Amino acid sequence: MSGRVRLSVPAFSADDVVDSTNSTNSSLPSDSPTPEAAPPEQSIAIREILGFYPRLLADLPLSAALLCGRAHGAGHFLLTTSRVALGAAQAAQVPAFVGGEISALALAAEHERANPAALEAWCARKLAEPEWRLTPVLALDLPHEPSLFSPRGWPFGRVLRAFGAELVAVGCGDRVPL
Repeated sequence: MSGRVRLSVPAFSADDVVDSTNSTNSSLPSDSPTPEAAPPEQSIAIREILGFYPRLLADLPLSAALLCGRAHGAGHFLLTTSRVALGAAQAAQVPAFVGGEISALALAAEHERANPAALEAWCARKLAEPEWRLTPVLALDLPHEPSLFSPRGWPFGRVLRAFGAELVAVGCGDRVPL
């Protein structure tokens, strides 16, 4: 059997969104991801992203830019699939993780290799060397390819919590939330 895991997310309509004041919405299919609980003051975009799978971000029809706050007010970092957002983040001295790095962050969280100190070290390295890329081997702190470490399908909310981070703003297309 292959070591690959295939994730699928059923399509949702506007009626399927869970209202944070009523968590007993039975219109969600039982096999669908449960949206992360979010305070009512958070935007719908933030609430939806918190329940979205990080590995699917690159498959969206529009590019995305997610501004995240680091633990203890240590600043921000960006998760993005947008070249425009990457350039803006680098110009603003905000660490930015792109493409496969987002999957590497998720894999680290899913296999209990995530913590605020690791994120701080990776952010510092990104600022010092913007072209440096976080790989699954580095994220998992392994001496070899992580073939035994398959994705577990955690949503963004759970991944960010593992790093002591929070989602602050969401941008789509060329909108950069810096």
